[in-house]
Formats: sequence, C-alpha cells, structure tokens
Amino acid sequence: MRVYAQNFFSNAFPPFWEPLIFLAGIGLGLGKYITEPMDGLKYIEFLSTGLLVTTAMFTAAFECSFGTFVRLEFEKVYDGMLAAPMTVNNLIVGEMIWAGTKGFFFSFVVLCILTLFGVVALPYSLLAPFVGFLTALMFSALSLLVTSFVKTIQHFNFYFTGLISPMFFFSGVNYPLLSGRSPNCCL
Repeated sequence: MRVYAQNFFSNAFPPFWEPLIFLAGIGLGLGKYITEPMDGLKYIEFLSTGLLVTTAMFTAAFECSFGTFVRLEFEKVYDGMLAAPMTVNNLIVGEMIWAGTKGFFFSFVVLCILTLFGVVALPYSLLAPFVGFLTALMFSALSLLVTSFVKTIQHFNFYFTGLISPMFFFSGVNYPLLSGRSPNCCL
C-alpha cells in the first residue's frame, strides 16, 4: 500500500478514466447507430453494466502482472518483505487481496459515475463492486500464475494479447452473445 500511495496519481488516474473513455467512445459513439435494444437495454446501459466488471478484470490483471514483475525484478520490494517474518503465501495472498481491493474501488468509482449520469439504477447495482472484488481476485490469481513463468516483461504481451484482450472482446460485454441476432445497425 505504501508503494501504491507514493505514486497514487499515476496508479489511480488511468484505471479510473479508461472505462469512462471507452464508454464515451463506444457507448455514445457506436450507440448512436444501434437502434434496437440489446437484451432489453439501450446500448449504453448494456455496455456500462459490463464495464463495471471488466474494470476490475483489467485492474487486477495489470496490478498482478506488470506491477508484480516490477516489484519483483526491478524494485526488489519482495526481497525486503520476505526478510521480515512473512511467508511467500502471505505475500501472494496479500497481493491478491490488494488487487481485489483495487477492483472493488474502481468498480465502485465507475458505478458512482454511471449512477450520476443515470445510466445504471440503484439499489441492485450496489452489488457490482463486490462482484468486482471477486473478479479481481480471480484475475489476480491468474496474473500471478502467469507472472511466475515470465522471464522478461515483454512476455506479458502474450498474456494480454492472447488471453485478456480476446476475453474482453468476446465475453459479451460489447454485444450480446446468446441472442442469436445481430443488432439493427445503421452502418
């Protein structure tokens, strides 16, 4: 937490703005051309509900891949931590809980913005940050596993290009997968 707090602005600013920029660009931009409801929702509503969880996914994936690798190989933060009365399991669980906390926080912040603009409705959407926490826990475990195998920081390109990005684009966040019909588009 101290390492994160020292670079708070550079750590907090991108994960906060990225889903909002995506929502504005795709949701408002592409949403103008989609006239048919997506599973009963306007496109902007459909897209925003998925972004609450994908925010947690990307936050945990980046934190426990690039962040962990930098702390491990370049900053040697873990060497100092393991010199204290701490086990490797404590360290891994702590990283996962930290990534889960960040997933919760950023899902909550995006939820607040979406609620402020009237895109999502309360009270059931208040469960989204908890789902974000669980999502971040899952992706932190996966990212830590990947990090344990990479030799250089460039190897994360395979992880993000081969798994995380396709998972995002083909998960049904951007368009419904199971409806069996394509949206009525004016393109």
